[in-house]
Amino acid sequence: MLKLLKKICLPLFLLCPFFVVSLAVAAYANDLSREFQNNSFSDIFITTKKADLTVIMSTNTATSTLTWKNKNCAVDIKKLSEDVINISVEPKAQYVFLKQILGIPRPACKLQLMLGENKTLYASSETGDIRFFDASLEAVKVYTTQGTVEISNYTGNLSAETLTGEISVKNSNCNNLALKTASGQIDINGNAAQANILNTSGTTKLQGNIDDLHFYSSTGNFTAHRQNIPTGKINLLARSSSGDIKIIFPKGTDLTGSNIEIKSTYGYGVLQYN
Repeated sequence: MLKLLKKICLPLFLLCPFFVVSLAVAAYANDLSREFQNNSFSDIFITTKKADLTVIMSTNTATSTLTWKNKNCAVDIKKLSEDVINISVEPKAQYVFLKQILGIPRPACKLQLMLGENKTLYASSETGDIRFFDASLEAVKVYTTQGTVEISNYTGNLSAETLTGEISVKNSNCNNLALKTASGQIDINGNAAQANILNTSGTTKLQGNIDDLHFYSSTGNFTAHRQNIPTGKINLLARSSSGDIKIIFPKGTDLTGSNIEIKSTYGYGVLQYN
């Protein structure tokens, strides 16, 4: 009898961790969502330390929806006023058994926010990535210390700042564009009525059409390639201490009456037609 019990119990004991892992994985798969009916609010504040945030356009403009993994994220939603919603996000601690004994890494805390039109969004994350896809908003202001900021097919005012992360803006049309980083790379492909770009030591590349452009750097290089011939006067100011600056306009561009200043103290600054 004792031998029989050993034959039955020992395999169950050995399989126990696998059952625990399976249950944990199943729990991590559960999603929670919160709908904001009628979109009565206009301003959304999202703060987090490590979570990744993805924002896309809602197919139903009357409803905005926030979705996240139940076991990965602790989400606190507060309505500060009729127009303002505050969302705080923290990654949940992992089970000690999974982390220390089995060595399973903690799943990332990720959120997806589907928004209607004409909203203003403020989002900050220390190490998480912030991404926008196919969104049309009144204004967006994002900040991350080390994470990546990726904006694609966006329409509206945009302000993005990161300390060492990268900023990418693609196929976007902005009224006012403000980008800032200390050492990360900035890539821009799109149009803006006005743009202010500060990149202390990273590389900045621009392809698009901006009629009022201000660029500053200490050692960072800047290359701007305008796609279309300007239809009127433009304002272009590009300065650097030791970085190189290259501005390229299409052939046939007439800059008569425009305000153009390209200056690098210890690097080179050139204006070309191509």
